[in-house]
Amino acid sequence: MSEIIKLLTSIILSLQALLGANLATINNQPIPMPVFFPTHEVVGTPTETSGSMYYATTTILIGNTNLTIKIADTPAKRERGLSGTAPLTENEGMLFIFDQPNYYQFWMKDMNYPLDIIWVDNNYQIVDITPNLSPSTYPQTFTSKKSAGFVLEVSAGFSKKNQVRVGETIKVKSPP
Repeated sequence: MSEIIKLLTSIILSLQALLGANLATINNQPIPMPVFFPTHEVVGTPTETSGSMYYATTTILIGNTNLTIKIADTPAKRERGLSGTAPLTENEGMLFIFDQPNYYQFWMKDMNYPLDIIWVDNNYQIVDITPNLSPSTYPQTFTSKKSAGFVLEVSAGFSKKNQVRVGETIKVKSPP
């Protein structure tokens, strides 16, 4: 599966270079292709707590902190999210990738531990932070104050401990 994703990404990037254009647009405005697609790797086994889903992973940098993240880039993965999983370590997270920026609603359904939710626009800039969400808040939903194309879930307290701020930009790195 990893080879297929790399091949498809390579084809898209080649076509973009050949045509001199970004193939993905919303309202005729180019959408930057996430830079981590060509470098991510697929991890997991069907017996993991993630069920039968495989998640690509990459490393991102927020401030001076590296995070290893799983990528939720399909409707099924976004719906499942971190529900029912073991708690994250302090340097792990899940990045939800959406087809277009919007005001997405998140809840804490079937969560076993609290989270911080970091809302990110398509320029990788943090537009909102919802800290310390408890599983007991379910069925309440949460959304960002500004439109977001990405949503990053991390362990509760991560934002405060690492002084993550709105306006900061996340940087995508190659996997370790």
